[in-house]
Amino acid sequence: MPTHKEPLPLTDRDIIFQKYFIALAPNYHHLTSNTTYLVAQKALTLAPPPTDPTALIHDNASGPGTASLALIEHYKSRNAPVPKIIATDYTPAMISALPSHPQISASVADSQSLPFPDNHFAYSITNISLANFNDPKLALREINRTLKPGGIAVVTHWKDFGLGTLLHKALEKYHGAKQPDPPVAGKEMDLGTEGVIQGMMVEAGWDGPRVETRVVEVRSQEVEGAVEFLTGPFLPVVGKFQTEEEKGKWRDSVEGVLEEVGEVRCEGWVVVGRK
Repeated sequence: MPTHKEPLPLTDRDIIFQKYFIALAPNYHHLTSNTTYLVAQKALTLAPPPTDPTALIHDNASGPGTASLALIEHYKSRNAPVPKIIATDYTPAMISALPSHPQISASVADSQSLPFPDNHFAYSITNISLANFNDPKLALREINRTLKPGGIAVVTHWKDFGLGTLLHKALEKYHGAKQPDPPVAGKEMDLGTEGVIQGMMVEAGWDGPRVETRVVEVRSQEVEGAVEFLTGPFLPVVGKFQTEEEKGKWRDSVEGVLEEVGEVRCEGWVVVGRK
């Protein structure tokens, strides 16, 4: 295999996702109520990263460094040195939003065509990103290819996307009637169904007995960010509210739901493959 692979051409779907993530990048953690960070923390507990300070870790499809921050906190809490973390994402705005840290090296890269040689990383984490790829199976093959024998790959995805659930409840409050489920990335690929990602990883090169799936639950009381996300310019549904009266009623619906539930609750799949 070549030691450097060119990124694949952007598709129309990629361009839509790029615009979405460019808008989210500056305040991603706040707008998601820190839920993706909490999933990464739980994943690192289930599949601890290497203790060898010379190990190389890949934060794949890193966004603004969510998993990288969780990794740094993981090592800090154990008073252990942080190995080198290579963070990559295909949205330049996300890479620009990464925190500065001496052990983080960040660059723009396509997860479906990674610019790294075979058997390169000791540990790889792809946190709540698989649904963003046009071809998740191709991305998983790239993770497998660039992972060292004996290395660990962690892939997380929503089982119950809390912000999506809140959006659905707010729509029903706004309209006063049952509403269809809002679209969620990955639903068309069935990624939220138990065993689907595990099966994809086996197809991508992992031995079945060396792949396991666990469920984690995260709860966040940082609801202010959820209100901003659900009422801001990030969702197509918000664009349908044109008048100030409609916008005000929508915000009241969102705030009413969050006042009722008091938190953002999510469930996530943590799929761990050992090469």
